[in-house]
This record gives sequence, structure tokens and C-alpha cells, in this order.
Amino acid sequence: MPVDTLHIWGRDIPVSPVEDAFPGSELCVSSEAPEASPQMYRWSSSPVNSTVVVLLVILSIVFLRNILSSIVPIAGCYTRPRGVYNLESNLRSVKDRNIFAILMVLPFTMMLSGYRIWNPRFASGLTDELHLAVTTGAFIAAAFFRYLLTTQLRGRRTNIESFNNANRFTYTHFIVLVIVMLATAGILSISGAGFVVSRRILLWVMAVMGVILIIRKINIFNYFCSPFASFLYLCGLEILPAGLFAAAAVLL
Repeated sequence: MPVDTLHIWGRDIPVSPVEDAFPGSELCVSSEAPEASPQMYRWSSSPVNSTVVVLLVILSIVFLRNILSSIVPIAGCYTRPRGVYNLESNLRSVKDRNIFAILMVLPFTMMLSGYRIWNPRFASGLTDELHLAVTTGAFIAAAFFRYLLTTQLRGRRTNIESFNNANRFTYTHFIVLVIVMLATAGILSISGAGFVVSRRILLWVMAVMGVILIIRKINIFNYFCSPFASFLYLCGLEILPAGLFAAAAVLL
């Protein structure tokens, strides 16, 4: 019901009370800032996680020579046609690459856990430290399952050396994947990207790197087996273990 009039340009316009605009409801205004997203992950707040980071730094310094020695052979796997064979035929390069790959396991699982890229329902209520432990354990289990598949899928007529070269290229590509993810996460952190955006971008990075792995492995397998056999090897050695690891986060 109008209680007042507003005179504009020679016309009287009836004005109703403000309460009539919100019948049966209230307009609440709070000066408190909204709470931060519970999904935002802060490693510095956890002594255990900080200890893990310090330990990784110390190990990286101890094995710095191995890491630096493996960079050129790893780069050659992507820039030279026979780069994979050259790396695998050099025992020193293989040793350095394997040490580098082992050192990359914890940084990888820390990103999977920290950004909740791998986050099954049963682990969603765990503390950050336990979530990291479960993620690391699941990843190691998936790697062991892949190793068992490797021993079963190698055919009798398959060139053992070529098969091993193609199979072990996964370790090399894993190192590159973790380095790219670490660099991406660092850029996102500096740019102030939110948790959800960072998580989505890291998922895309993993997807793109997965496609690169499959393409590179097809090229290697084609040296000693047919395209159909290459597809079967990829399904057994790469797609199946990775699929089970991802399915565990969805179904469990």
C-alpha cells in the first residue's frame, strides 16, 4: 500500500514501503568474510607433509649427480628416433633414470593427494597425512600390478630387448610427467589460481601426457610387432593398470 509519493518531472509516483518488496522474508547482511573452501590444501600447515618435502629436498641433493646425468638421455627419448634404445643400452643411464623415477614417486602422489586428483570416497574423511599415505600405497600397488602384467604379456616370439625398452619407457615418461605437473602447479600457485581451477588444469596435463605416452609407445612397439599386437600390449601394460587406479577413486 503506497505511503508516500515521489514527484519526478511534474508527475506524482506512489512509493510503497521497502518491506513490501520482501514479503515474509528477511534480508540479512553480514560483515564476516566467507570461509575458505575446505578443499583448499595447505602443505605448510602439516608438520608431517613439511617433513616429507624436506626429506625429498635432501634426497634430491644427495642424488643430484644421478638426476643431472639422466636429463640428456631422457630428452633424447623424445628428440631422437633411437633415443629409447640408446638410453636402455647404457647401464649407467638406466641406473640414473631409475633413481630419478623413484624420487619422483612422492612428489607425484603428493600432487594427487594435495589437489585431490585421486580421492575415493573412503579416503575423503581422512586427514591429509593419511590421505597421502593411502594414495602412495595405491599407486605402488598399481605399479606392482603393472609389473605382474609385464611378466605375463610378453610373448615367446617377442624380441625381449625391444619389449623391455618399450616397457621401461614408462619410467622415463613418468619423470617427464611429474616435472611438467610440478612446473604447472608452481605457475598456478604463483598466479593465484583457485583449487578447482588448478585441479582441472592438472587433470588436463595428465591426460595430454597420457596421449603422448601412448603415441610414443605405439611407435616403439611397431618396430617388433603388428599394430594390433601393439594395441593389445598398450591395453595390458598401460591402460588397464591406469584404468584400475582411476576406477578405485570413483567406485571405492
